[in-house]
Amino acid sequence: QIIGIGLCGVFELIKETRFSHPSLCLRSLQALLDMLQGQQPEGFQTEPPDVLESLFQLLLETTVRSTGPNDPTGQAITALSCACLFSLVVAWGDTGKILQAVSAILTNNGSHACQTIQVPTILNALQRSVQAVLVGKIQIQDWFGNGIKRAALMNKWVLKEVAIDDDEHCLLQTDGSFLYLLCNDGLYKVGSGYSGTVRGHVYNSTSRVRNRTEKRSWLGFAQV
Repeated sequence: QIIGIGLCGVFELIKETRFSHPSLCLRSLQALLDMLQGQQPEGFQTEPPDVLESLFQLLLETTVRSTGPNDPTGQAITALSCACLFSLVVAWGDTGKILQAVSAILTNNGSHACQTIQVPTILNALQRSVQAVLVGKIQIQDWFGNGIKRAALMNKWVLKEVAIDDDEHCLLQTDGSFLYLLCNDGLYKVGSGYSGTVRGHVYNSTSRVRNRTEKRSWLGFAQV
């Protein structure tokens, strides 16, 4: 009980520092995320429900809090809180809490559409365990370990604003939000449909950078 009271006090401190000391709140949420995502799915089922409920309500309130586009610290806090919320409900293993968290995020005012939210490792662990149950195998082959044996097509659409010859080989790269297409006549920045972008829409282009087949052009993405 003493530990539970202490944890609830820590949760209240995180709640109060969102506005007075946002940088401290950000570091606290990052430490909380590191702890939560290191747990196993349903690993918190034997923990005191009142402590988990207190943390759940705190993260839920912080996650759905509206932030402006000119408030990067506020957006970082809500994004980290969202990742913590996902980690908590997966570790808790309560179906009602999982549905409540997902519905709160989906029915929010859309402020998360342009935010980069980290996928917790505990969520990946849950996904792998579900896949293992469906497939009936403990070890599941993945692309990184086994490669793509023949070919793979995840999605396909027509770029009406980009003219490409049938025999032309373009270079493709992405930053997670936009697709960068390097063709013979230039470089195109195309929406992928994720992170608030419109799929297939050309946001920018330049003819100063072109795909030179004879020079073996290469296209990559580096985040500084």
